[in-house]
Amino acid sequence: ARETAEATGAAFAASRGADSLAALRVMSWQDLTAPREGAPPAFFWPIIDGAFLTEDVPAVFEAGRQHDVPTLSGFNADEGSAFMADIYQNITPDAFAAMAKSRFGDLADEFLAVYPAGSDAEATASVKAYARESGMAALIHWSTLRGATAKTPSYLYYFERAIPWPEHPEFGAFHTGEVPYVFNNLTLLNRPWEAADSLLADQTSSYWANFVAGGDPNGAGLPAWPAFGAREEALLNLGVTVEPRPLPAAERLAFYNAYLNAE
Repeated sequence: ARETAEATGAAFAASRGADSLAALRVMSWQDLTAPREGAPPAFFWPIIDGAFLTEDVPAVFEAGRQHDVPTLSGFNADEGSAFMADIYQNITPDAFAAMAKSRFGDLADEFLAVYPAGSDAEATASVKAYARESGMAALIHWSTLRGATAKTPSYLYYFERAIPWPEHPEFGAFHTGEVPYVFNNLTLLNRPWEAADSLLADQTSSYWANFVAGGDPNGAGLPAWPAFGAREEALLNLGVTVEPRPLPAAERLAFYNAYLNAE
Protein backbone atom coordinates (compact mmCIF):
# COMPACT_ATOMS: atom_id res chain seq x y z
CA ALA A 1 0.00 0.00 0.00
CA ARG A 2 1.06 3.59 -0.56
CA GLU A 3 1.12 4.37 3.15
CA THR A 4 3.42 1.43 3.87
CA ALA A 5 5.73 2.35 1.00
CA GLU A 6 5.92 5.97 2.14
CA ALA A 7 6.72 4.94 5.71
CA THR A 8 9.44 2.58 4.47
CA GLY A 9 10.90 5.32 2.30
CA ALA A 10 10.88 7.81 5.15
CA ALA A 11 12.63 5.33 7.43
CA PHE A 12 15.25 4.67 4.74
CA ALA A 13 15.88 8.39 4.31
CA ALA A 14 16.10 8.92 8.06
CA SER A 15 18.71 6.17 8.34
CA ARG A 16 20.83 8.26 5.94
CA GLY A 17 20.22 11.49 7.81
CA ALA A 18 18.07 12.87 5.01
CA ASP A 19 14.67 14.54 5.36
CA SER A 20 13.76 14.92 1.67
CA LEU A 21 14.27 13.45 -1.79
CA ALA A 22 16.49 16.42 -2.61
CA ALA A 23 18.79 15.51 0.28
CA LEU A 24 18.98 11.90 -0.90
CA ARG A 25 19.74 12.93 -4.48
CA VAL A 26 22.85 14.89 -3.57
CA MET A 27 24.35 12.02 -1.57
CA SER A 28 27.16 9.95 -3.04
CA TRP A 29 26.23 6.45 -4.09
CA GLN A 30 28.56 5.11 -1.40
CA ASP A 31 26.67 6.94 1.35
CA LEU A 32 23.33 6.06 -0.17
CA THR A 33 23.99 2.32 -0.36
CA ALA A 34 26.16 1.75 2.70
CA PRO A 35 24.54 -0.58 5.28
CA ARG A 36 22.95 1.23 8.22
CA GLU A 37 21.90 -0.42 11.46
CA GLY A 38 18.12 -0.36 11.76
CA ALA A 39 17.58 0.71 8.17
CA PRO A 40 14.68 -1.05 6.38
CA PRO A 41 15.55 -3.28 3.44
CA ALA A 42 15.03 -1.87 -0.03
CA PHE A 43 12.03 -3.27 -1.86
CA PHE A 44 10.97 -2.63 -5.44
CA TRP A 45 7.35 -3.18 -6.42
CA PRO A 46 4.56 -1.24 -8.14
CA ILE A 47 2.87 1.21 -5.78
CA ILE A 48 -0.55 2.66 -6.53
CA ASP A 49 0.26 6.31 -5.86
CA GLY A 50 -2.69 7.90 -7.64
CA ALA A 51 -0.42 9.73 -10.09
CA PHE A 52 2.03 7.50 -11.94
CA LEU A 53 0.11 4.31 -11.16
CA THR A 54 -3.58 4.62 -10.52
CA GLU A 55 -4.70 1.00 -10.27
CA ASP A 56 -3.52 -2.56 -9.74
CA VAL A 57 -1.21 -3.71 -12.57
CA PRO A 58 -2.95 -7.07 -13.26
CA ALA A 59 -6.28 -5.24 -13.38
CA VAL A 60 -4.90 -2.90 -16.03
CA PHE A 61 -3.86 -5.85 -18.21
CA GLU A 62 -7.08 -7.76 -17.61
CA ALA A 63 -9.02 -4.74 -18.90
CA GLY A 64 -6.63 -4.15 -21.80
CA ARG A 65 -5.74 -0.64 -20.67
CA GLN A 66 -1.96 -1.19 -20.77
CA HIS A 67 0.35 0.52 -23.24
CA ASP A 68 0.37 -2.36 -25.71
CA VAL A 69 3.97 -2.82 -26.85
CA PRO A 70 6.08 -5.92 -27.54
CA THR A 71 7.80 -7.34 -24.46
CA LEU A 72 10.91 -9.42 -23.88
CA SER A 73 10.99 -11.16 -20.50
CA GLY A 74 13.00 -13.86 -18.80
CA PHE A 75 15.31 -14.87 -16.00
CA ASN A 76 18.54 -16.69 -15.20
CA ALA A 77 18.63 -20.36 -14.27
CA ASP A 78 20.27 -19.80 -10.90
CA GLU A 79 18.75 -16.53 -9.68
CA GLY A 80 18.27 -18.42 -6.41
CA SER A 81 21.99 -18.85 -5.83
CA ALA A 82 22.07 -15.18 -4.83
CA PHE A 83 18.74 -14.91 -3.05
CA MET A 84 18.62 -18.34 -1.37
CA ALA A 85 22.32 -18.83 -0.76
CA ASP A 86 21.78 -20.43 2.65
CA ILE A 87 19.67 -23.27 1.25
CA TYR A 88 20.59 -23.39 -2.43
CA GLN A 89 23.62 -25.62 -2.00
CA ASN A 90 22.45 -27.89 0.80
CA ILE A 91 19.09 -28.33 2.50
CA THR A 92 17.67 -31.10 4.67
CA PRO A 93 14.29 -32.71 4.05
CA ASP A 94 12.89 -31.11 7.22
CA ALA A 95 14.10 -27.67 6.20
CA PHE A 96 12.68 -28.16 2.71
CA ALA A 97 9.30 -29.14 4.16
CA ALA A 98 9.36 -26.09 6.44
CA MET A 99 10.14 -23.86 3.46
CA ALA A 100 7.23 -25.40 1.55
CA LYS A 101 4.85 -24.77 4.44
CA SER A 102 6.00 -21.18 4.80
CA ARG A 103 5.75 -20.50 1.06
CA PHE A 104 2.66 -22.45 0.07
CA GLY A 105 0.63 -22.86 3.25
CA ASP A 106 -2.27 -25.26 2.74
CA LEU A 107 -0.83 -26.32 -0.63
CA ALA A 108 2.46 -27.48 0.91
CA ASP A 109 1.54 -31.17 0.72
CA GLU A 110 0.69 -30.85 -2.97
CA PHE A 111 4.03 -29.09 -3.53
CA LEU A 112 6.00 -31.81 -1.72
CA ALA A 113 4.21 -34.47 -3.77
CA VAL A 114 5.72 -33.08 -6.99
CA TYR A 115 9.05 -32.00 -5.45
CA PRO A 116 10.20 -35.01 -3.38
CA ALA A 117 12.72 -34.51 -0.58
CA GLY A 118 13.44 -37.90 0.94
CA SER A 119 17.13 -37.21 1.49
CA ASP A 120 19.51 -34.26 1.69
CA ALA A 121 20.56 -34.83 -1.92
CA GLU A 122 16.97 -35.09 -3.13
CA ALA A 123 15.93 -32.00 -1.15
CA THR A 124 18.84 -29.99 -2.60
CA ALA A 125 17.94 -31.10 -6.13
CA SER A 126 14.30 -30.22 -5.52
CA VAL A 127 15.03 -26.75 -4.15
CA LYS A 128 17.07 -25.94 -7.27
CA ALA A 129 14.36 -27.32 -9.54
CA TYR A 130 11.76 -25.34 -7.61
CA ALA A 131 13.75 -22.11 -7.93
CA ARG A 132 14.01 -22.57 -11.71
CA GLU A 133 10.59 -24.00 -12.50
CA SER A 134 8.62 -21.61 -10.32
CA GLY A 135 10.24 -18.82 -12.34
CA MET A 136 9.18 -20.48 -15.59
CA ALA A 137 5.66 -20.99 -14.31
CA ALA A 138 5.33 -17.39 -13.13
CA LEU A 139 6.63 -16.12 -16.47
CA ILE A 140 4.15 -18.26 -18.36
CA HIS A 141 1.32 -17.21 -16.03
CA TRP A 142 2.09 -13.53 -16.52
CA SER A 143 2.50 -13.87 -20.29
CA THR A 144 -0.84 -15.68 -20.52
CA LEU A 145 -2.53 -12.85 -18.62
CA ARG A 146 -0.85 -10.28 -20.84
CA GLY A 147 -1.73 -12.19 -24.02
CA ALA A 148 -5.44 -12.23 -23.20
CA THR A 149 -5.73 -8.55 -24.14
CA ALA A 150 -2.47 -7.67 -25.92
CA LYS A 151 -2.22 -7.51 -29.68
CA THR A 152 1.59 -7.29 -29.65
CA PRO A 153 3.93 -10.28 -29.21
CA SER A 154 5.86 -11.36 -26.13
CA TYR A 155 9.20 -13.18 -26.18
CA LEU A 156 10.38 -15.29 -23.23
CA TYR A 157 13.86 -16.54 -22.38
CA TYR A 158 15.68 -18.78 -19.90
CA PHE A 159 19.36 -17.88 -19.56
CA GLU A 160 21.27 -20.95 -18.41
CA ARG A 161 24.91 -20.20 -19.28
CA ALA A 162 27.02 -19.65 -16.17
CA ILE A 163 29.86 -17.16 -16.43
CA PRO A 164 33.05 -19.23 -16.11
CA TRP A 165 34.10 -18.80 -12.49
CA PRO A 166 36.39 -21.64 -11.38
CA GLU A 167 36.53 -20.35 -7.81
CA HIS A 168 32.73 -20.37 -7.39
CA PRO A 169 31.02 -22.83 -9.70
CA GLU A 170 28.22 -23.19 -7.13
CA PHE A 171 26.71 -19.84 -8.15
CA GLY A 172 25.85 -21.08 -11.64
CA ALA A 173 23.90 -18.68 -13.87
CA PHE A 174 23.49 -16.16 -11.07
CA HIS A 175 21.44 -12.96 -10.94
CA THR A 176 22.78 -10.40 -13.52
CA GLY A 177 25.04 -13.08 -15.03
CA GLU A 178 23.48 -12.44 -18.45
CA VAL A 179 24.55 -8.79 -18.54
CA PRO A 180 28.03 -9.25 -20.13
CA TYR A 181 26.40 -11.34 -22.86
CA VAL A 182 23.60 -8.85 -23.51
CA PHE A 183 26.12 -6.04 -23.98
CA ASN A 184 28.72 -8.30 -25.66
CA ASN A 185 31.53 -6.99 -23.47
CA LEU A 186 32.98 -10.19 -22.05
CA THR A 187 36.50 -8.78 -22.26
CA LEU A 188 35.72 -6.39 -19.39
CA LEU A 189 35.74 -9.40 -17.04
CA ASN A 190 38.88 -11.43 -16.45
CA ARG A 191 37.37 -14.89 -16.76
CA PRO A 192 38.41 -18.04 -18.68
CA TRP A 193 35.93 -17.45 -21.50
CA GLU A 194 35.28 -20.20 -24.01
CA ALA A 195 34.23 -20.11 -27.64
CA ALA A 196 30.68 -20.90 -26.51
CA ASP A 197 30.64 -17.68 -24.47
CA SER A 198 31.71 -15.51 -27.40
CA LEU A 199 29.08 -17.07 -29.65
CA LEU A 200 26.36 -16.65 -27.03
CA ALA A 201 27.35 -13.01 -26.46
CA ASP A 202 27.10 -12.35 -30.21
CA GLN A 203 23.69 -14.02 -30.36
CA THR A 204 22.24 -12.53 -27.19
CA SER A 205 23.36 -8.97 -27.96
CA SER A 206 21.96 -9.33 -31.49
CA TYR A 207 18.59 -10.50 -30.16
CA TRP A 208 18.40 -7.54 -27.79
CA ALA A 209 19.48 -5.01 -30.45
CA ASN A 210 16.92 -6.37 -32.91
CA PHE A 211 14.19 -6.18 -30.29
CA VAL A 212 15.07 -2.60 -29.36
CA ALA A 213 15.09 -1.59 -33.01
CA GLY A 214 11.87 -3.24 -34.12
CA GLY A 215 10.09 -5.12 -31.34
CA ASP A 216 11.21 -8.54 -32.64
CA PRO A 217 14.47 -10.22 -31.54
CA ASN A 218 14.70 -12.43 -34.61
CA GLY A 219 17.20 -11.67 -37.36
CA ALA A 220 19.50 -13.09 -40.00
CA GLY A 221 21.80 -15.84 -38.76
CA LEU A 222 20.07 -16.25 -35.39
CA PRO A 223 18.21 -19.33 -34.18
CA ALA A 224 14.47 -18.69 -34.45
CA TRP A 225 12.85 -17.23 -31.33
CA PRO A 226 9.10 -17.94 -31.47
CA ALA A 227 6.75 -15.50 -29.83
CA PHE A 228 4.91 -16.75 -26.75
CA GLY A 229 1.88 -18.76 -27.81
CA ALA A 230 3.07 -19.15 -31.38
CA ARG A 231 4.35 -22.65 -30.70
CA GLU A 232 2.92 -23.87 -27.42
CA GLU A 233 4.52 -21.85 -24.60
CA ALA A 234 8.05 -21.32 -25.81
CA LEU A 235 10.93 -20.10 -23.67
CA LEU A 236 14.12 -19.67 -25.62
CA ASN A 237 17.04 -21.37 -23.92
CA LEU A 238 20.12 -19.11 -23.99
CA GLY A 239 23.18 -21.23 -23.30
CA VAL A 240 25.46 -23.65 -25.12
CA THR A 241 22.29 -24.49 -27.03
CA VAL A 242 19.98 -21.71 -28.21
CA GLU A 243 16.57 -23.20 -28.90
CA PRO A 244 13.09 -23.41 -27.32
CA ARG A 245 13.39 -25.45 -24.13
CA PRO A 246 11.00 -28.01 -22.63
CA LEU A 247 8.58 -26.79 -20.00
CA PRO A 248 8.47 -28.21 -16.46
CA ALA A 249 6.69 -31.53 -15.99
CA ALA A 250 2.93 -31.31 -16.43
CA GLU A 251 2.17 -32.13 -12.79
CA ARG A 252 4.45 -29.33 -11.60
CA LEU A 253 2.92 -26.82 -13.98
CA ALA A 254 -0.52 -27.90 -12.77
CA PHE A 255 0.54 -27.20 -9.18
CA TYR A 256 1.78 -23.71 -10.04
CA ASN A 257 -1.33 -22.93 -12.09
CA ALA A 258 -3.51 -23.88 -9.12
CA TYR A 259 -1.37 -21.83 -6.75
CA LEU A 260 -1.09 -18.73 -8.94
CA ASN A 261 -4.77 -18.75 -9.85
CA ALA A 262 -5.67 -18.95 -6.17
CA GLU A 263 -3.60 -15.89 -5.23
